[in-house]
Amino acid sequence: MTFAQDTDFHLADIMNYLSVSMGSAHSYVADILARRKETMKMIAFRLGLLGWTNEEVGEAIDMNRNAVNDFQQNFSELKKSVKNLLTEGHPHEEVAKRQNMQAQLVWAIDMEGRTDKDRMAKLGINIQPYDVWNFATCHELFGTQHPGRIPGQIVAHVLYFYPRQTHRKVIARADAIQRYVCTFVA
Repeated sequence: MTFAQDTDFHLADIMNYLSVSMGSAHSYVADILARRKETMKMIAFRLGLLGWTNEEVGEAIDMNRNAVNDFQQNFSELKKSVKNLLTEGHPHEEVAKRQNMQAQLVWAIDMEGRTDKDRMAKLGINIQPYDVWNFATCHELFGTQHPGRIPGQIVAHVLYFYPRQTHRKVIARADAIQRYVCTFVA
């Protein structure tokens, strides 16, 4: 297994295996370390948007709270950059590639401050105000392709139509589930 694939493989292991100095070992894998750091930043950013505290994020990604705080300070600039690119008319997928982030994160930034109705319209989800919901395909931003996949639009409709008291309960329960799942996915 290579250093790029094994997240538990440490720089000291490379140094010992190749019998080289720490500086040489670092220069061999500097690009991999940079990619790992960027990945950790994006995970911290995503979890922060979900409402996690810096301490919780640090525990989830095995990083101290001060490092997470440093990441969080850079996120406001990243948000501005993403919003500027979207305002200029760049597609979400292009912005995601330019900023080295997941498309869902770009969409989350774009959705900040919008009403529920505006969010549904922006996502191209037609609000169906009746008791039978029909979706021809699953929305590309909700979930992963697999047989038997349930359309994420169903969850969007449930959150849209439930009264606010229930809405808060649903969000609290979904947040608890998401926190549990994110610790494994992150």
